[in-house]
Amino acid sequence: SNLTDIVVQDNVPGVTPEYVSGDTNDDDTLEPGEVWMYNATGAAEEGQYANIGNVTGTDPTDAEVTDADPSHYFGLNSSIDIEKATNGVDADDPTGPYVTVGGDVVWTYNVTNTGNSNLTDIVVQDNVTGVTPAYVSGDTNDDDTLEPGEVWMYNATGVAEEGQYANIGNVTGTDPTDAEVTDADPSHYFGVNSSIDIEKATNGVDADDPTGPYVTVGGDVVWTYNVTNTGNSNLTDIVVQDNVTGVTPAYVSGDTNDDDTLEPGEVWMYNATGVAEEGQYANIGNVTGTDPTDAEVTDEDPSHYFGLNSSIDIEKATNGVDADDPTGPTIDEGNTVNWEYVVTNTGNVNLTNIIVTDDQGEIPEFQGSNINDDNILEPGEVWTYTATGTAGIGQYANIGNVTGEHNGDTVTDEDPSHYFGEEPPRSTLGNYVWEDLDRDGIQDETDTGISDVTVNLYTGGGVLVGSTTTNETGYYLFTGLAAGDYFVEFVLPDDYEFTTADQGTDDTVDSDANVANGRTTTTSLFAGEVDLTWDAGMYLPISIDIEKSTNGQDADDPQGPKVDVGSTVEWEYVVTNTGSANLTNINVMDDQGVIPVFQGSDLNNDSILEPGETWTYTANGTAEFGQYVNNATATGEYEGEIVEDEDPSHYYGEEKDVPTAHPLLTVSLIGVGIVLFLRRKDE
Repeated sequence: SNLTDIVVQDNVPGVTPEYVSGDTNDDDTLEPGEVWMYNATGAAEEGQYANIGNVTGTDPTDAEVTDADPSHYFGLNSSIDIEKATNGVDADDPTGPYVTVGGDVVWTYNVTNTGNSNLTDIVVQDNVTGVTPAYVSGDTNDDDTLEPGEVWMYNATGVAEEGQYANIGNVTGTDPTDAEVTDADPSHYFGVNSSIDIEKATNGVDADDPTGPYVTVGGDVVWTYNVTNTGNSNLTDIVVQDNVTGVTPAYVSGDTNDDDTLEPGEVWMYNATGVAEEGQYANIGNVTGTDPTDAEVTDEDPSHYFGLNSSIDIEKATNGVDADDPTGPTIDEGNTVNWEYVVTNTGNVNLTNIIVTDDQGEIPEFQGSNINDDNILEPGEVWTYTATGTAGIGQYANIGNVTGEHNGDTVTDEDPSHYFGEEPPRSTLGNYVWEDLDRDGIQDETDTGISDVTVNLYTGGGVLVGSTTTNETGYYLFTGLAAGDYFVEFVLPDDYEFTTADQGTDDTVDSDANVANGRTTTTSLFAGEVDLTWDAGMYLPISIDIEKSTNGQDADDPQGPKVDVGSTVEWEYVVTNTGSANLTNINVMDDQGVIPVFQGSDLNNDSILEPGETWTYTANGTAEFGQYVNNATATGEYEGEIVEDEDPSHYYGEEKDVPTAHPLLTVSLIGVGIVLFLRRKDE
């Protein structure tokens, strides 16, 4: 039967079904088999949803007929979440965790199904090439389905790079409607290259190596420590120290924002002060800081200076005595004074331009160094200078001074020295000039002194001191002499010669005069000495000469003049005193029995053959046949000594001329002789 009053309702408020179609004849009567369609709309709610449609109608009997039908849907909320962490830190924003450059980075990717339906085809990726997330755990039933609320974990690893780093994790999945769900999550880290630098300077000089600047001992030393953050991350807990106790660096400036953080590129300055010590000095500045990873960074830098002690010392001595105070050594007047100046570098740096002077005009002369000869007075090196002078009388003082230079600065020192000059006892020198009659160079009883001989006295340097002459007995004397070196010069009287010097073993009786110049060797007289040993022997040279001639010819060699046999031969003998002493007892002889007869002298007739005097003798004889020679001898005497000379002479005795035979007679006689000879031979 037909049904009328059709009412369609839903049990959910707000869901109002509305007629759409089906009343084919539009008579509001739901005829048997007729289907009316209603619909209602709404917004899907999340999760499982159920509502009941209800219809009522009235049949012809006015009875109500009704029916209900439930319906369901599932409100699908498909969503996925990825949470990426770097080294355990969910660093969505920079800077993220600090990681030391080169250190390990571990990224974790936690993927959660935040929807209400299963998700499949889960893919986790990273936007940085080479970073590949790998599944670790979470699929509790290993069905490759990310169920609602289920969390899967992935991770990836890498090596920290320097500076700010960011990468993004991404996940995709498919929900039951085949819709793709996705999510992404960034993460960050900061690659820490933490380093620090300290640069230490001494008095403004970056003296990493010795020697560093020169600082005068006791002078001010200022060390500066410039600390720089040479890395890329902030450093804290900055501590600057020095390895030398008592040197305490103090912060000066550089923390531009006063936050106690040494930022990259920021420079903090510290300084410390001290007093320069002698010699090579070194200390080390050290800095430490803490980077964001709590790692300690450190650096150190040495610095040097040389504690300059430029000093020089001079020690002056007089005759070997360090006589800083009077009186000093006692020196006889006129004696040599020897000053020694010992210069030492008592500092610790080289000195140049060394000048040594004496305030009394003495000129010190460099003698040598105990190290080398490079014109640099090195520390500890000793240079020696000397000067000489002649001692005067009384207290004497002079001061040695030395100067040197180092880097334009002059150092100096001086040292006095003293001596006391006293007049010494005077000395005497002399003795004897004698005529050495036997010319043996030794005084004996027969020798006598020679008077009026000039004797000169010289210093060892050749300066004439005085001159005197020998007395009537041959003695001379020089008195009042200062100690020193002397030699004597004897002046030969006319015609005399010096005898041989230094004969025998007794120096008191020999001759000391050099035969060439009459001078003695140099002797040293000490104060008050009496030296009577300087003698000179002299003699008059004696010699005689005879020159014999035959018939007026000096025929020393054959054959001499030709003389006719039987004729008279005339010989002349000329005798001359060629020496320097008078000769007596003159005797002239001839070895062939010829008797020379004195004819006369060219000076006088006093029976003394004086030097240069000539006596003439003659003899004659009858010429003999052939070669003839005879020798003349002359002798003379001086003070018992005999001198002699001889001279040969020659002539040739010839027969007188006789008549000669006619040539024809001569030939005839020869012929007769030959015939007689031949006959006798035949017999």
